[in-house]
Amino acid sequence: MINISSIKINENNLKNINIEQGKIIGLFGKVNSGKSSILLAILGQSIKGCTFNRESDIDIKEIAYIPTNAEYLFSGIKSTLRGEMQLSAQFLNRPIPDITSIAIKFNVLQLLDRNPFSFSGGEMIRAALSICAVKNPRIWLLDQVFDFLHPDAALEIHNMLLNESQKGKTIVEVHSTYPSWAEDFNDYIFIDNIKKDKKENSYSTSQNINDKPKESHQSKKPLCILKNIEFKYKTGDFKLGPINTNFYSNDIVAIIGPNGSGKTTLLQCIANFNDNMTGDLSISGKYPTKKKWTWAKSAIYCFQNPDDQLYKSTVIDEIKTTIKSLGNTIPIDLNEQIRQFGLGSYLNAEPYQLARPLRRMVCLASTMLSGSPVILLDEPTANLDAEFKEIIFNRVCDAASKGSAIIIVSHDLPFISALANKTLKLLNGKLIN
Repeated sequence: MINISSIKINENNLKNINIEQGKIIGLFGKVNSGKSSILLAILGQSIKGCTFNRESDIDIKEIAYIPTNAEYLFSGIKSTLRGEMQLSAQFLNRPIPDITSIAIKFNVLQLLDRNPFSFSGGEMIRAALSICAVKNPRIWLLDQVFDFLHPDAALEIHNMLLNESQKGKTIVEVHSTYPSWAEDFNDYIFIDNIKKDKKENSYSTSQNINDKPKESHQSKKPLCILKNIEFKYKTGDFKLGPINTNFYSNDIVAIIGPNGSGKTTLLQCIANFNDNMTGDLSISGKYPTKKKWTWAKSAIYCFQNPDDQLYKSTVIDEIKTTIKSLGNTIPIDLNEQIRQFGLGSYLNAEPYQLARPLRRMVCLASTMLSGSPVILLDEPTANLDAEFKEIIFNRVCDAASKGSAIIIVSHDLPFISALANKTLKLLNGKLIN
């Protein structure tokens, strides 16, 4: 179907890649190894640092591509998911298919008349799949999108795609770590000039992380208090709360739950992002004000999408500016602290020129070195390999040991079970035991 040959990514030569009909293929590589570049090569598109030859009998319209940031598939022309799906058919000059059937298949029926830009990360993945399903593609390319899904939802989507491969469709899944279903793949592609046995769990969370002891150093007086916190979006039926809980210095708290359960919404309430939040929120006896930007001195939020956070021209400037904005002093050993995030080679690099996982690391470094007492991390390990997960693990432990409270939203259950001293579960906007 598609042959990619003479591949060179950042001066590294890779073996030829053949994408065959009816195969489900796992594409594995570490951070910044060129996984996304390979997907773009399959699409016939080239980016800086990647060259290749491509032979194919497949029309580009027959390929569905779900980028890591699924939001890129929403045109913004239409105000609802239904409209975006209809628009997808119109762009292809095809009759509009049965939107309802597709929505049921991808479990987005309840989202059809909502604005896609209001969706949670997991809901965006399902919505993007639905938009692509309109074209009835012969090939599906998924660029590390499973990291944003609850494990049950991720397996559900994979099984759905596995069924498509059995009907003759081709599926290419990109991963930085082995998923639980790795044995389902018919073929494996490893980059970084490495070749691993498919049964070897070489990309899973490292043993060093799993061996880390969970600790709790809760003080008698809470650092952060949430009392009867409630929030409702202007559209839709979802309501968060009431939420009543406390966070303490040295806490590492994980917030888990299905996609759309309110995890990110709760983090953003603690960050004072949401205007119509009700209830009492206090940190060290201080309360949020209408000057929202000042609240980062009390609780700083690391965005799920790094592109929503970065705004300076170099990595070092990004981090320094965050620290200064909170009124804190730049530490003498800041460069060394940044290197501990795996960014030593990128201090003077422009963040937007870095691979997306490295952009995530820049945001994490900026947030965690800010000096804010409450640190809010939204899906911090998404798209990262085992090496960078261990870096985050150690940096979170270090920040907590210095007195910060770290609150993490994540679907990476092995990671947070080894890290967190407390876990909160959300379901339909409410904390459950």
